Parts: sequence; structure tokens; C-alpha cells
Amino acid sequence: MRMRSLVTIGAVLACLAGPAAAQTTQPPPTPAQSPAPSSMPKFLEGIVNVGGVGSDSSGNPGVVGEYLPLKSTARLGAEVWGGSNGIRFDGFGYYDGTRNQNYNLDLDLKRLVTAHVSYQKFPHRLEHDPLTYMDASSGLGGTFVATSTDTDPGAAYRLSYGEFDARVDVNLPTKLPVKFFVGHNQQTRSGSHQVMTIAHCATCHTYAFTRGLDERTREFIAGAMLQARALTVEYSYSNSSFEDQANPIQLQYDNAIQPATLQDIFLNRVQYEQEDGVLPVSTTPPIDKHLQTVRARLQLPGDASLFGLFATSRQTNTESNLNIDYTGVSGRLFVPFARRFSFKADARHYDLESDEVFVPVVQKVAPAGLTAGKTYEQAYPTGELDFVRESAASRTPTEVTLELGMQPAKFTFLRAGYMWDSVERTSYEVEKTTTNSFYVAGRSRIGKGANGRFRFQQDFISDPFMYENAAIPQVLQPYPSPGTPPSPLTGLQYFQMYRSRQADLTAFPTSATRLDGLFTLTPNERVALTVHYNYRRASNDDLNYSDWSRTAHMPGIDVFISPGERWTISAGYVYEQEKLETLFSTLAFAG
Repeated sequence: MRMRSLVTIGAVLACLAGPAAAQTTQPPPTPAQSPAPSSMPKFLEGIVNVGGVGSDSSGNPGVVGEYLPLKSTARLGAEVWGGSNGIRFDGFGYYDGTRNQNYNLDLDLKRLVTAHVSYQKFPHRLEHDPLTYMDASSGLGGTFVATSTDTDPGAAYRLSYGEFDARVDVNLPTKLPVKFFVGHNQQTRSGSHQVMTIAHCATCHTYAFTRGLDERTREFIAGAMLQARALTVEYSYSNSSFEDQANPIQLQYDNAIQPATLQDIFLNRVQYEQEDGVLPVSTTPPIDKHLQTVRARLQLPGDASLFGLFATSRQTNTESNLNIDYTGVSGRLFVPFARRFSFKADARHYDLESDEVFVPVVQKVAPAGLTAGKTYEQAYPTGELDFVRESAASRTPTEVTLELGMQPAKFTFLRAGYMWDSVERTSYEVEKTTTNSFYVAGRSRIGKGANGRFRFQQDFISDPFMYENAAIPQVLQPYPSPGTPPSPLTGLQYFQMYRSRQADLTAFPTSATRLDGLFTLTPNERVALTVHYNYRRASNDDLNYSDWSRTAHMPGIDVFISPGERWTISAGYVYEQEKLETLFSTLAFAG
């Protein structure tokens, strides 16, 4: 990837009105005189910039300009500000084309009404997965077949992101210190991106499509704030909605046949296939969310303060009528004492609950093979196939942080703290995870040309999140099924093999150590040398079949030199050494 040139040529126009336009100083009026009345504001100033941007690039544009237009275009910019009689305004904006814009406007009406409006728009380039690796396992032999199809191999994916934000604050002109506010936000994403779907089992046929995107998120906010001496209370309500108006991809899936013998013996093992006709792919449901928050801040004697927050929300999938409910509280207490010490306590507790979903399993009948004329439940009577899906998102975390701050010397600050975190789950095998953390951090300025900072933290975790019975199935059938081929359905079944797995796997530690250090030497304002080192060590020795560990060392050095007002030179080097030890279990099961 290369970008050869970036050229901007601009012209500036300044517009001055009223007394601000005068370039000579006028004598002040005498007591017997008064300024002549004028309908013009006291001042109005503005700048207009007209120019162009030229650029050239090759290769993958997402590498050098993931969020840049990367094309030659004209550029128009403007800034205006002014005011009169207690009314002030300030605005600016630029236009580089339909995909790159930015505008801001602020208005103040005698401090009774303040308003802010902004809009920005920029591109976002996305990657294209060619799927060339999908069939790498098909050469293993047997009946294991994996294929892939990229239906649009030459597509370049790019989105256009837009965000509009507006807010108005109204201060009542009374002795009651109450402020009301309303706001409206809107975000849009349009363009195209790559979506995938899989036909039948997870390694059979993967399809990639180009799907349009026309997402819109709207949010309305309203609330009030009361400020009475040491107490400030704010209530806000917001309602947001999300929808994607782009049409979903339509696909008629493959016929559910045995990939090697091509016999129609798998129909009772799938939920949908070719006979179900055209089905939608990659649909995005509409979402509606209601949120209420109450914030309070109390200024205590001695520069101490107390802050609290209560929030409750409901997020609804309006297409399936599924809800996620949230209720949470948080607070902070800050107390300085003995001139050089301070104490800070943070706490948060919330409950997140997602609706259960009943999943009725489609019972198809196999037309051929040993199970011809039967559903899967009839051929393998292992119990009811319908089930209730409980969400792993449902959980109740509680977090507490206690920190002592101190200033042992001038320009030197130290912090030491303890953190306790507990996560309770109602619908997962790991019901509760508890973390105890201890840390110490500091920063200091040594003389006039050197400063440093560090942080050390040690975590102890009990029952971390893991996948129980994830690997190493028992050897239930060490020989091929009789009749293979053409009918490999009389021996070991998938559900029997998966149910026999014994090993727990996780990438979360029971012990973790973190060390960060940085030292900067600045002999003068034009030269700076920084040396830094980061260390990470995490391990889990509570697994039943293996241990998990990860260690990383990352030293580095950065140099900054500014030989002139318009020139800077910077260089850096980072070395990283990382070691990971874990259990890998690869299952070869030629169905």
C-alpha cells in the first residue's frame, strides 16, 4: 500500500461587521455622548476556506485509510462566530464530498437557553474474506467433505457512517435552580458488507454473499437537573430504536445428502434444506430500548464528595418480543485527609436478565437409508428433542474498589488499592466467579527533565468462566461402523460422542500478574527519550486434564527529536516475547 501525495490549497475570507470591522481605534464617547444606535450586531466574524485534496493509493485501501476518503476532491470549509446583547453563537464545518463531512453549531441565549447541534459523516472500509482456506480439511479422506463459495469475489466493502446530535438546555429564570434538557441523536450506516451462512453441518458448504446495509438508530433524551447548594440531582429518560431496512439475502440451501455416497439419508438430521425453498440469510431484527437514570452528587465538608447512580432499562427485540432487563446501582465516595492523603471507594451492582426461548425442533422424516420412514427421535429414542434456550448473558455482577492515595513528596503520587469482583450466573455451569485484586501504582517527576510511572497488579480468581466437558471424548467405538459405506448410521452417533467429553477448557486464569513501567528523560524541550517495559503472566492450574498459562515480555524504547519548528523525528522499537501453553483437542470423526 502506498499513498504518494496529499495536497491542500486553501483561500481564506474574513467577514467583519459592526465595530469589529473597524481597523482604526475610535475614541470613547464623552459622558455627554452616547453611541449611535445600530441594527447590526456588535460583531460577526467568519472564515471561508476553499481548496482541494489530492491523493493516490494502491493495494488494499483499508490498510492506510480505513476511515479516510482516499480520493482527490474539492474541499469547502467555513467557521463563523459572534454575538450581541447576551446572545452568542459559534459554528464551523467542512465538506469533502458526500462521504466526508463535519458540522458543529453552538448557541447561547443569555445563558437561559443553550443549544448544540453537530453532524459528521465518514467512510469505513471493511475486509473481504476470500474463503480460500475453507476446504483445507477435505483432503483428510473418508467422507469428510468441506466446500466454500464466494458469490462476489471481487467485491470491495465500504460503509458510510453518519451521526447527528442535538441538545437544548433551558435554565429557569427563577430562584429555583432547575435546568431542563431535551436531545435527539441519530446514527446511520449504509453501504455493503460480507455475510456468511453454512449449509447443513458446520464443515459442509460455506457461502459468502454481499449484503446491503441500511441501519438507523434514533434516540430521544429528556430530563431535568436540580442544583441546590451542595446537592445536585439529575433525572433522564431516553428511548432509542434500531432498524435495518436493507433486504436480507435469499438462499435455497443444498440438498441434505451424504457427501460421498450422495444418498438421501440425512434429511431427518437437519432443520432445513433444499426442499424448504428460498430462506432469508443474515436478518437483523429491530430493537427498541427504554432507559431511565437518576444521578446524585453531594459535596461533603473538607472537599469530600459522594456520587450515586441508579439505572433501569428494557431492551426489546420487537420482531420476536424478547426482552433484556437491566437494573443497576453504582456509587463513589472520595475523602481527602491529612493534606497528603485521600481515600476513594467505588461500588457497582447490577442485574442483567435475558428472556428464555422455547426451541421446537423440526422433525423431518428420512426417505432412504437405515432410518427410512423415521424421524431422528424415532430412530434414536434418547428423549425429547425440543428444548428451552437459557441465555448466558443473564448474570449479576458486584464490584467494589477501595483505594488509598498519597503524596509522599512534591511531584510524587502513589496509589494502593484492593478490588473485589463477583459474577453470579443463573443459567450456566459456572455459577459464580470471584476475583480478588491488589495493586499499587505511582508517578513522579524527578528534577526538571525526567519523570516515570509504574503499576503492579496481582489477581486471584476462583472458578473462572470455562467450557465444561469441552474436549477428549471417551473411546466408545474403536472400530468402523458396520456397513460403511453406504450406511454409516448403525454405530457411534454424534450425540453419544459429544456427551462423553471429559476435559474442561478455558482461556481465563486463576492467577494473573501485571507490571507496567515507563521512564522518560527530557534534557530539553526538543528531545525526549522513553524506556518502557510491560510484563504479563496468567495461569490456570485448576483444570482437570491440563494446565493453561500465558507469559509475555514487552520491552521498548521511543525517541522524539524536534530540530525545528516544523520538523519532528520519532522512532521506536518494541520487542515482544510471548509463550502460550494449553491443551488442543482435535476431533477427527468421518461421518
